[in-house]
Amino acid sequence: MKLNKLIIVLTLFFACCSFISCNKANIGLNPKDFAPDFTLKNLKGEEVELSNYRGKTVLLNFWASWCVPCVEEAPSLQALYEKLESKDFVIVAVAIDDQEEDIKNFANKFGLTFPILIDKT
Repeated sequence: MKLNKLIIVLTLFFACCSFISCNKANIGLNPKDFAPDFTLKNLKGEEVELSNYRGKTVLLNFWASWCVPCVEEAPSLQALYEKLESKDFVIVAVAIDDQEEDIKNFANKFGLTFPILIDKT
């Protein structure tokens, strides 16, 4: 049930984002455009580029361990990832915490297995 609610919420979120970006000149991406590439380190300290996931459906999630909605959505995101991982789907979670230990504790607490990248800026 939670997975269905998450899919509905994500669909509404992306629909709103599309509507907003369509109403602003030269802002956002057009359908079938690639997101701008970036490079961040993962929890192992390895550099990862967003373009590494080209060819897959990517859900890009920005979060923080202190964010209450992020805590609430973590189990649903993990369930979604497990359900769709074999279908060329990946969640790339970008953590904005300052302390890597907080990120690792959060990932361990919720058993997150999708890629987690760290953006301290």
